[in-house]
Amino acid sequence: PICGVSPEAAPLVRALTSAAYRAGAPLVETVWGDEALQLIRFRDAGEESFSQFSGWMPKALVEHIEAGHALLSIYANDPDLLAAVPPERVASLQQASSRGLQHFSELIGRNATNWLVMSAAAERWGPWPTGCLAPMPR
Repeated sequence: PICGVSPEAAPLVRALTSAAYRAGAPLVETVWGDEALQLIRFRDAGEESFSQFSGWMPKALVEHIEAGHALLSIYANDPDLLAAVPPERVASLQQASSRGLQHFSELIGRNATNWLVMSAAAERWGPWPTGCLAPMPR
């Protein structure tokens, strides 16, 4: 599948999907991500939410890899998305994600499948030239 993709990257995803089919891929699936939903979780969910991670997603990714299928992750994330979120919530969710994705990460680390992570140009990155740690003035 093409995983974790921001809807902002839809034109790139469509072009890659077309190219994959033309190259002979029998099935291309996309798992979309929505940063607004992530912010809603950080804003509205109780503290116990941040120690929870999806049960089905890691299993699906592992089954996908074990079946010999490729994986492409495309990120067009807002670099400032979590700037106002309490760092302990972010850390808790990152720990839960790491635990939940451990087996998947091990498979990727062993190159058990063809995989690629790439970035897509996003409007929110406009003020972030490569190598800068802070946005440039507009």
